[in-house]
Amino acid sequence: MVLSGLKSSESNKKINSRGIILLFISAFIFSFMTVFVKKVTFSSSLPAVEILFFRFLLGFVIISVILIATRQNIKPVKPGYVILRAVLNLFGALFLYMGIKNTAISNANMLHMTYPVFVYLFAPFLNKEKNSMQYYLFLLITMAGVFLIFSPDMNGVNKGDLYAFISAIISGAAISSLRETRKFENSFVILFYLMGIGSVISFLIMSPVFVMPEGDTVFYLIMAASLGVLGQMVITYGYRYINAAPGAIVSTSRIFIVFILGVIIFDDVITLRIIIGTCLIVFSLTGISGLFPKLKKMKKFNFGNE
Repeated sequence: MVLSGLKSSESNKKINSRGIILLFISAFIFSFMTVFVKKVTFSSSLPAVEILFFRFLLGFVIISVILIATRQNIKPVKPGYVILRAVLNLFGALFLYMGIKNTAISNANMLHMTYPVFVYLFAPFLNKEKNSMQYYLFLLITMAGVFLIFSPDMNGVNKGDLYAFISAIISGAAISSLRETRKFENSFVILFYLMGIGSVISFLIMSPVFVMPEGDTVFYLIMAASLGVLGQMVITYGYRYINAAPGAIVSTSRIFIVFILGVIIFDDVITLRIIIGTCLIVFSLTGISGLFPKLKKMKKFNFGNE
């Protein structure tokens, strides 16, 4: 379990090549997951919530098998935090999938990856922690980057971009709730309820609009669900070997991986505004992660969950 306030000896132990490699792998996995989510929306009329349902269902089955095999107790110590985490994760992921469906995967992914900044927005309320004034500067820089990517005009904002940005805000709250949950629960208990509650709620939302997948869509759907679950497990394991700050920066490699995949596979258009906006957001993520010299004393957060 990775928590803020690790001792320096533990920090040195956890910053090693294994953690970096695992987080790079998770970044590739999540990047290809977004590709298959987009493939599903290209090849069918399946709603985003249906794609999400199969991801949660597969994850629930896998985690359940692990818990049964290891005979672990699944009774949560603080049910309220566990439920809050699960619900926020569900809607954060749902808005991300809706964003992927309605805009370029490069835009959706990069706007979603601003979520570490919003962890600080919710920290005073969910974690009872004070923010450094530098945070607000990084928030303004992030918003400037987001504005450039939105590229609003007289016709309004692309709804896919808006969905992805909303997913970042919700995911920021989800990570803040995760930090509280991890004070009382182990990772498998959290994942069990996250996948279980996510399966139930997404099923209820999906039922009225369910579309039977056919042909290539079935393969794309299986790949999207499998990569989503695999990526979650790899990133969780990876954070055993690396601190939150360097880990968050390694995870931002996903922005550039998806940019490349978007251009190659979907002919996404990369404009100067998007490039500048991306640089501003990456700069903010670096600062928020506490890697700048003036921010060494800032608390570090575990951004290791999607």
